[in-house]
Order: sequence, then C-alpha cells, then structure tokens
Amino acid sequence: MSDNLLARFQSLPPAEQQRLLAQSAAASSTGVDLRGAQTGNVTTGDVAGRDVVKETTEGSVTLSDDARIDGVVVGVNLGTIIYQRDPHEPERRRLVCYLEALAGALRRLPLRGLDGTLAEGQGVSLARVYVMLAVQRQIPVVTHDQRACAALFEKNDAQKTLQRKLHPDYALPDRAIVATWQRDAASGEPDSAARHAVVSEALHDHSRLVILGDPGSGKSTLLRHVAWVLACRGLDQCGPETELVGWHAQRRRLPLLLPLRRYPAAADFNGPAALSARHPAP
Repeated sequence: MSDNLLARFQSLPPAEQQRLLAQSAAASSTGVDLRGAQTGNVTTGDVAGRDVVKETTEGSVTLSDDARIDGVVVGVNLGTIIYQRDPHEPERRRLVCYLEALAGALRRLPLRGLDGTLAEGQGVSLARVYVMLAVQRQIPVVTHDQRACAALFEKNDAQKTLQRKLHPDYALPDRAIVATWQRDAASGEPDSAARHAVVSEALHDHSRLVILGDPGSGKSTLLRHVAWVLACRGLDQCGPETELVGWHAQRRRLPLLLPLRRYPAAADFNGPAALSARHPAP
C-alpha cells in the first residue's frame, strides 16, 4: 500500500475501514458469508442450507468503532510483536480490523459439493467440526518406567488393553498411545510409550513446513483452522477452541492465508513474477 493510499485509508471513518477490510478478507475466502461474522467462542449452533439447527450463541464478539471488544483494548500483544514496540492507535485499529474480518470469514466451513441446499447456507462452525491431525513423528510419553507405563492400561496391567481415554480408537492424537516397548526384552513388560505428534506441534517447531495428503484429507481445512485460531488469539480471544497443542497460551502470530491456486489469475504475466514462474532458477 502506497503512502498516499494509506493516508487516504486512515482518513476514512472506522466503520468504512472495517467494511473495506472485510471485503479484502472475503476475497481470500471464496464462498464465505461475512454477514453476522463473529470471532472467539462464537456459537453452539450451526446453519446448514437455510435451516438454523440451533439459535443459541455464547461468547459472541462485537468489534466497536474504536476497535475494542466489550470495551477492552485488543491487539496490543500482537501489534508489539509485529512493530517491535507498542503499536500506535491507528496501527492497532488496522490490525484489529484485519483480524476480526479474517476470523469472521473463516469461522464457518463451507459445505460446497455436498448438497445444493447446504451449499447455499452459511456452513458449519469450523471449531465444532475440526479434528486435529497427527503427523508420523512420535513423542515419548513414558520413558524407561515400567510402573508408569503399566498405569496407561486397564487395571494397571500392561497385558490388558489401553485405557479408553488413551486408546487410539477413542482418544484424540495428542493423547492416544500408539506405541509401547521395553528396554529389556526379558522383562516381558513395556517400560516406554509414545503418541503421535500433532500438526500444531510441527508448526511450532518448524518455521517452514509442507503439508502433504490425499485430496479431502483436510489440508485446506487445517490451514483455515490455524489461520482462524491465530486471528482469534491476535484479538486476545483465548479459550479451549483456540488452543494449539504445543503452543504457549500467550504466543501470537499474524496469519496470512494466501491460496496459491488464485495466484496465476491475479499475477501480472508481463512482469517479473511471470518470468520467474515460466523460467524458474536452476
């Protein structure tokens, strides 16, 4: 954004700034209805097609004209990370408006391709249908402790099945035990156990990451969920729905969701970007 354009944007009323930022966020999320967009712990019901399944809401968030939520100044923590200082008020407001628009655009998962009626609706709450994904890497839960390992099984007996809350058929990946082993084969009893790492832990540990998976395995939904969670956390709306396994509750990051499939249509094919795409460096 040029200095002149930025100055013109800052001169607009706060409501108009929010409207333009909402349109920008909608452009990066095709098919998402921004009407009534909310963030944080937003709803206990879903809208599918034209039918409201349940109308009760809890923890609704409304952004005021001065970029506050329930009268509380938000966005300062993330702004300090971005600017390496306390953000000025116009900077904080722009950041909060962007995060609110992004979170509102991503909070519901579109149901396109399932049914014509469902495709016309507002989708379902992303937080309610998202299931955390595991990666192949394993994380030790118990190491060289036969008694602690036995406690993972029914009746503290390693010869029995895992407790239901730790069994892979019933537990989420961050708790499910997927491997047990023993140092001394002669003992006959496992003394170590491990679970799979989850994607949020991989994101925490690596600055660059490629996510591979079959069509429909949840790659795009994962990215939408991570961007939504980071937007809510940037607005200081932290809770069970915005928890990321392996992340400190106070950690903030600025989410930028850039669907690459739209890049060719938007790129200037007479410019350097097109030249680089057509003639990649060896």
